[in-house]
Amino acid sequence: MRKSSSLRGIVRLNGIRLSCGHRLLPPRGYLGITLFGTVWTREPRPAMQAYLKTPSGQVFLNHERIHLLQARALGSWAAFYTLYIWYWLKLFMVTGRSRMAYRTHPFELEAYLHQHDFSYAHSQWKTYRWPNGRRKAYYAGLGSVL
Repeated sequence: MRKSSSLRGIVRLNGIRLSCGHRLLPPRGYLGITLFGTVWTREPRPAMQAYLKTPSGQVFLNHERIHLLQARALGSWAAFYTLYIWYWLKLFMVTGRSRMAYRTHPFELEAYLHQHDFSYAHSQWKTYRWPNGRRKAYYAGLGSVL
């Protein structure tokens, strides 16, 4: 059965465009994914609009906003996704774990570590290109967060 058109649609908040109510994006287990300047979510539009009014929703939105800053700092979405995929593949080859490659990715480290800082305005993702030992220690410290 198709979702009602009232459950799908675009939400704009604080200059961020969210496309709600999708069946395939983001991958299961994730609330949203930023693709070419739009945050895609499986959540229906009414639920997402309500969620974005909560403190957790504001943190989520800020996390995705940091990815927008990263792409802007790199100059294009093509550069952002090329680097994103390259780092993920590299980290996956080192760790053998998809979740660890994601959570210790330089772009994700920056976004997770600053998602509560609503005044964060300039991407500094290069400072999160950590050595593997530091990356593994950080990941181990996440514990129950994962």
